[in-house]
This record gives sequence, structure tokens and C-alpha cells, in this order.
Amino acid sequence: MIPVTSSDVSSNAEVVFLFSFPTEEQKEQLLKWLSADEAHLAVLVEEREEQFLALSFLFAGHLQVRLLFLRQIGEEDLKQVCWEACLKRAAFIFAADCSEERRLVGADFFATLAHYQRGIDLLASDYSDLGMQIASNTFGNLKYLTKAKNGLSLQNAFQNVPAIICGAGASLTAQLENLPEAMKCALVFAGGSAMQVFSAAGIFPHFISSIDPDPPYERFAAINSFAAPFFYQSRLSGQLLPLVQGELIWLPDNGGWGWEKAILQEAGVFEGGWTVATFCTAVASHLGCNPIIFLGMDLAFREERYAAGVTHAIEEELVVVNGAEGEQLFSKRDWILSAEWLSEFARQHPGMAFWNASTGGLPISGVKNFSFIEVMQELTNFADLGGLVHAQLQKAQPASYATAEELQEKSQRPICFIRDGFRRG
Repeated sequence: MIPVTSSDVSSNAEVVFLFSFPTEEQKEQLLKWLSADEAHLAVLVEEREEQFLALSFLFAGHLQVRLLFLRQIGEEDLKQVCWEACLKRAAFIFAADCSEERRLVGADFFATLAHYQRGIDLLASDYSDLGMQIASNTFGNLKYLTKAKNGLSLQNAFQNVPAIICGAGASLTAQLENLPEAMKCALVFAGGSAMQVFSAAGIFPHFISSIDPDPPYERFAAINSFAAPFFYQSRLSGQLLPLVQGELIWLPDNGGWGWEKAILQEAGVFEGGWTVATFCTAVASHLGCNPIIFLGMDLAFREERYAAGVTHAIEEELVVVNGAEGEQLFSKRDWILSAEWLSEFARQHPGMAFWNASTGGLPISGVKNFSFIEVMQELTNFADLGGLVHAQLQKAQPASYATAEELQEKSQRPICFIRDGFRRG
């Protein structure tokens, strides 16, 4: 559940979502808050027709107010409001005299609204510079395709081999000593900041991954686990690929920008979700892995944000969430979206088993929780998983059949062409 303030308009908020008809005191607060800054936006939500009509009369013609009638709200209405609220600090509040029963209705709506807002905020971060960062990475990374394998050709290459997807949450620290034994039973993926944790612990996972278009370079510059096979998409920072010593395994993007498809006619589409954690999960599923086990995927924290070994952490705006026992935790927008995406992914794959061995973090709805000891008891050793990885990668198709010269020519296409195209659009 997302946090909801009691009944006061937050002076720190840039957008206020208010459920139910406000009291006289709240109306005065709201009008004062709106007049303080013309960029402030109020979204008033009502489910009762008479009160909604009263709101329409009360705020008729007010340019900073949006009205939503709960019984007639569609997906496009939600998206439109969330785009207006994009990347702004938001407060979700109830009318002071709102009944407990109606608060439950409002809380459910706020949760849906927050889901859309988080997704749109993340999309907007890609579009904030007209996509120049991702375009630059995509074009600059083309030259590496001559060295890379096509990850799409590895579909079901590891049928029914368990996979452990490792995040960099604080709960991973306690399990690092168990991972070498676990690697005899399951393919271990370390994505993003988890690579730094593995490197500091001297553990070499079967696969590593990153898709961040602009990560802190210092965090990855000295990672020794870069010798492992590396899954990536072309949006990845061009600074990271030269650091990778292991096999490059490329996967196409989700088709949102269309640049890859225009340049590489053979490129398909791969939907990897919001973060490197969801990307690794989608990769493991594509490889045919089963079950898929989450470890160190806390997605929220109380005190320690990351496992031992993570440095150069980026300070980001935090969101208050509830843990499995109702305790107050701190999370981030992309972590919350990851939990929602993983929950939906598990629901859409009923033939697969998903186990969460992370502890003390954000629950993943529909995914059963187990201790890592319980997980280990369910797994059996494979003869030579490292050898299997090597053998399957040898069978994989190249990422591109174009020559280095052809890819180099394509990578030189001026980014300003794309920028000018956006401006004309």
C-alpha cells in the first residue's frame, strides 16, 4: 500500500490527489496551496455523483484542478493525469470526514494510480533528454555485436535448470557464504549492483547483467566478476561494455524506440521489465530455467539499503511502504514497480515455480517465501553447470551477421538526425 497522509495538504507536495469531498478547512488549505505556486496541481476524486457535481461547480474553470469521477474513470484518464503529475512530488490524502469503508475504496484507487504514476515516471526518465542518452548508447554499442552472441537463440537452452536471481539487497550478505554451494545446483545471475557484491566476496556467478543507460562508472570499474558471461541490451552505458571480459550475450530491446529494428532488420523484441532484476528474471525464463529463486531482492529496507560491497550508491527519493508484517520500510519507485512486475510475471507463467528467499523486504505478491536453507534442501547438484554454460554458449548464434565495417558505419549515424526528427515531430 502506498503512503497516505492524514488529511492535510502537504506544503512539500507538487501534486495533491484528494479522495472524497473536502471539508471547509481542507478547501481553504487547498486553495491557499494552489495559489502559492501556479505549477501546483490538485486531482480531486469522488465516487458519489451528487458530490462530484458539487466539486465540478466549486472548481469550475480552475486551471490547476482536475476532477475524476471514480465510476467512469478509464485507463486513458489515469494516464493523462499521471503524465501531468510526472516526476513531481505527490501527496495522497483523504477528506477529513471520509468513512473507513470509503477510505478502503480510495486506498485501492490510490494504489492503482500510484502504479501508473511510477511507470510513467520511469518512462519519462528515458524521454527527458529526447532519448539522446539511449540513442547514443544504442549506436555506440553496435560495434560490439560482432563479438556478441544472440540471446534469443538460447531459448530453452537450460530447460528445468533452477536459477537464482541475486539482487544487492542487504539480506544477500548473510547468504554469500552459501552461494558457492548453491552454484552447484542452480544458475546464479548477478545483475547491476549485485555484481559489485559478488566481486567483493570473490564469487564468480554463472551470468552477470546490466541494462542501466547511465550507471555510476566508479561502481563497476574494478569488478572482477566481469569475466562471467554478460547479458545486456543496447541501451546499456557504452562505458561498461569495454570493461566486460566474459562472453557478451545481447538481447534486443522492447521495441519502444524502434532504432534497433530500423538498423538491425534481424533484431527481434525482448521484454525485460523495468530493472535489471526483472530483466534477469525474464532472461532466466527465456532460457527455460525452473524454478526461479529470488535472493537479495529485498526491494525495500529499514536501515541497510545494500549488501556488503556496494559502493558509490546513488541517492534517490525514497517511498514509504509496508513490509510483510506491516512494518514501515523504505523503497524506490523502480523497486516497487519491480515487485509488481515480478508478481504479474509469475501470474502469467503458472507452469513455473517462483520462490522468494529474500528476507525483510517488500513482499512479491503471489510468490511464496522460503528461507535459503529450505531452498537449498529442494535443489540437487548438477554434474558440471559451468561446463553446460560453456557448451550452450558455443551453440548460440551471433548477435549480428554484419561485418565490423558495416556496423561501424551504422554506429556513425549522427545523433543530431534523431534529435532533429524529434523536434520536427
